Amino acid sequence: MPKSITFRGSVKEEFSQVVSITPSKKYPFALKEISMNSDLYVDAKLIPPADGEDTWKIEVKNKMKEAGRYFEIIRVSTDSEFKPEIKIRVYAMLIEEVVQSTTGS
Repeated sequence: MPKSITFRGSVKEEFSQVVSITPSKKYPFALKEISMNSDLYVDAKLIPPADGEDTWKIEVKNKMKEAGRYFEIIRVSTDSEFKPEIKIRVYAMLIEEVVQSTTGS
């Protein structure tokens, strides 16, 4: 399970990443809900495990369409008394697309 996600590139690119969270057999837990400081920068969607699976997934997508940087924390609440919250940090550095010109002689 990554503790952070980084989106870096042109604002014209689509950025998304899927984070997998697999509880240990010794201390099983379920994910309950996702919260963020702001809904301006990323969308995060909780995907429950498929039948017979233990792995939860969180799909994270960049929403920012302007050049700049941002930092967001996705907080995932669990039903575990040992780890009631999981934090995933999201960093982004987006630039305008650079067009190189060629000159002929």
